[in-house]
Amino acid sequence: MSLQTRSAPSPKTNSATLSDTSADTRRRYSVIGSSALGDHTTVSAVSHTTTITVRFADLDPYDHVNHARYLTYFESARIEMLDSVGYGMLRMKEEGYQIVLVEVSVRFHAAASLHDELAITTDLLESGRASTRWRQQARVDGRLIAELEARAAFTDSTGRPVRPPEGFGDAVARAVQDG
Repeated sequence: MSLQTRSAPSPKTNSATLSDTSADTRRRYSVIGSSALGDHTTVSAVSHTTTITVRFADLDPYDHVNHARYLTYFESARIEMLDSVGYGMLRMKEEGYQIVLVEVSVRFHAAASLHDELAITTDLLESGRASTRWRQQARVDGRLIAELEARAAFTDSTGRPVRPPEGFGDAVARAVQDG
């Protein structure tokens, strides 16, 4: 369960943070443990946090966030994480890549309501030959609201599975080292 890259920065454990604040979202990007192994760098868990404020349109008739909205929240957080390492949707599309969910599981723990700030942590757990494994958690004031586990595949523009874009793993590792 690691992200393999071809470059080998320094053989040390790193805990870097990169912050950005905008009107509706705040992002934090960090790595939990990295080490160099020969000519490969293993990143054991890359974590990115996005904050989303619940809007009235997101509520169901019971004044809770509608369960389907969490998929949109989680997707937005994954895309922000990819964008933060230089592999946003526009770049991947221009280069002929797509990243598509092939498996998803969501578990709900508590309700979120209007104006709650959801801190969505996105963990890229693994990047394999053609797929990635993700874990995401939505929290309000530290309280777990919902969690998602997903597997996504890299494909070409026709939907055929392909290896991740050249440099994808290096970009993730570099973002952490530069943090």
